[in-house]
Amino acid sequence: MRFGRLRSIPFSSQHCSALVERASWENYICIRSISNLDQRRQLFALNAFNVAILTSIQKVSQPVFAQARIQFLKDGINAIYKNEPVPEHPVLDEVKLVIEQNDLPKSWFSRLINERLKEDRLKRKSFTTVEELEKYSEMTTGTLWLLSLASLGVKDVNADTAAKHAARCIGLTNSIRAQHMIQSREILIPLDFCSKHKIEIRNLVEKKNSIELEEMVFDAASRAHANLTKVKSMRSRIPNSAHPIFRQLTPTEHFLDELGAVNFNIFDKRLSNRYDSLAWALQKKKWKKEF
Repeated sequence: MRFGRLRSIPFSSQHCSALVERASWENYICIRSISNLDQRRQLFALNAFNVAILTSIQKVSQPVFAQARIQFLKDGINAIYKNEPVPEHPVLDEVKLVIEQNDLPKSWFSRLINERLKEDRLKRKSFTTVEELEKYSEMTTGTLWLLSLASLGVKDVNADTAAKHAARCIGLTNSIRAQHMIQSREILIPLDFCSKHKIEIRNLVEKKNSIELEEMVFDAASRAHANLTKVKSMRSRIPNSAHPIFRQLTPTEHFLDELGAVNFNIFDKRLSNRYDSLAWALQKKKWKKEF
């Protein structure tokens, strides 16, 4: 039995979509733009599972508590694959349905979880190099994209390769986006960029712009854009059925454009404006059969 059209939306499905909306309005709009309700529900489930892992780390002050919350989700995934009773949880209920519908590899869920359980990530340490951030992005966002592609029935090596570049682009761009909004003293942009451009960490924390800082952001954004360009160059080799997933790059592409428009000043208030025309941009891409 597939999800299909339901007269009433189950609580578990509503919970997942609401969880994604609270965590990322842009991601929520991207998934909502998909016409197929079956696919939409599955993507909300997978993304909600990812959000549940992230919030387990962000909402607790001690790594040991984050580990306990994530372990609960890990135990739930193990139970699903062993056909054992699954702990009551709306996200696990939805993920169980996705797994049953698509025979998704357990190793991908394990990778998504275990990468977040590493000590540096639990302690929310800064990435020393851009390569570390890109690898982490591949293992997390990239794995989520692989699960998403599989839920749409996409089994294609070109789509998988492009998903890795998309993950690198999103990871690096998000480190720039979050740095200008974060209220803590965390440094999210890889430290090797700061060292290369002789940036004082204090200026990032105190949100003080400078020519050197703009040059550093330009350097980081250029690397993110190079990965975006690589994905775009592969478009003709990626099945049309994968386009709904790759259209999730639209907000990232928009932010990089906006960043260039403000001369790479990550503290410019205009970068905080919501992308209100996102739904329209996604619709136009659907009409043109592109991403």
